[in-house]
Amino acid sequence: MKNELENILEETESKVSELNKKLEDLITEEQSKINSFKKKIKNSIIWLLIIASLGCISVEAYKNKKRQDVLFENSRYYQAMENETLETIAEKVCKDSYNLNKIIEFNKKFNEDFDSIAEGGEIIHFPKKYVRSINQLNDFGQEIAELNKNVQKNRNLVEIVFNGNITKQKINQVRGILDEINSDLYRIQDFKDDNYFKNKVKASIDTGSNLRSEIEARITFEMKKIDAEFRLLNNTLQSNDWEKPGTIEKLEELTLKNSRIRYLYDCFENIEKIAELDKIDGLTANKKEAYLVLLDKIKEDINKDKYRVESLQRQLDPLLKRGIQNKELSLIMEFKEKALEIKDYKQWKSEKRLEEQVDEYSAKVNRLNFEVNNKLNYAIGMINEELSKYEKEIKDAEEFNRMKGADARLRYIVENPLAMIKYRYELLGYSNGITRTNKLINKINSFIKN
Repeated sequence: MKNELENILEETESKVSELNKKLEDLITEEQSKINSFKKKIKNSIIWLLIIASLGCISVEAYKNKKRQDVLFENSRYYQAMENETLETIAEKVCKDSYNLNKIIEFNKKFNEDFDSIAEGGEIIHFPKKYVRSINQLNDFGQEIAELNKNVQKNRNLVEIVFNGNITKQKINQVRGILDEINSDLYRIQDFKDDNYFKNKVKASIDTGSNLRSEIEARITFEMKKIDAEFRLLNNTLQSNDWEKPGTIEKLEELTLKNSRIRYLYDCFENIEKIAELDKIDGLTANKKEAYLVLLDKIKEDINKDKYRVESLQRQLDPLLKRGIQNKELSLIMEFKEKALEIKDYKQWKSEKRLEEQVDEYSAKVNRLNFEVNNKLNYAIGMINEELSKYEKEIKDAEEFNRMKGADARLRYIVENPLAMIKYRYELLGYSNGITRTNKLINKINSFIKN
């Protein structure tokens, strides 16, 4: 009985322990859910507070912007000029009843540093109720719109200027545009510190500055192109041989290019480069002068050679008219050699200033060469005929077996006519004739008995 009771107690304790464990786990789980829920509620409250705070800030910012807009819409502004005072400005733009202190207080809403001392370019706001005539004051919105419109117009003008040929008038127009941009940017600089105007002013300044940069870049690009032409001009002048036909025309082309480049540099007021072009122009003029001196010398040389050719021609004409004289044959060869030594000046025929003189001279040289060759060929022809006569005589004698007992005749032929024929060939320098004569002499000698 006792053992059964102990078993029951042990079983009961085990179940109670198990039940306590489950209860503790359940309590822990519920506690976790509660903590998570609390955290979510806390986060939600924080976000609601943040959203509410942002909403208040946005509302406040909106209200502040609205107040600024209302303030601006109920005012007009005036941009002070040099040596103006707030009092004189107020007298000019306000009605009879106004209060300077209230005007100062009113402007401090736009600019905290505003005081009674007006400075050139400073923006002064006036309540509408003080303004005598709206026409006396400015409308900044319209002014900015006109300025931006003007920038676009000028951008189009600049595009037109640089897409066509550069002229002084166009570059002056571009300078005017740059001056206008600089003036506009300077005029609205003071507006950038105004709370209401500063955003529009910044955009307008950026637009004008960009156009100014574009213009300066285009000017730089055009200047580089002109510099390249200048270098080419200078290199062409320095590297060429200016003692050839057509030099004057080529130098005149350089002069024209010089004038064009000078005009372009003048458009951009590049005084330094214009001075360098003056030096190049002076050098070009010197080259022209030197070339003309060279032409005068060539003319003189042609005239001298022309008289020489004419003299040779006069000496050549009477030769061989009285038969073949040995002295005349040597003269023909002298004339031929002298004719070969005479300059032809053909390289100067393309020079217009010498064309007629060179043509006349060339005609005389050609005639002399023709006559020399004609005399030479005539003499050779006559000697050939004489040699042919003896060649035929020896051939006939050989065919008809007449060589025996003809030693005296054969020696005569070798020692007299053939010797003379060979000598004349030598005077004319005709190697083929000499060879032909030697062949006949050797043949004849083979028949003569020693």
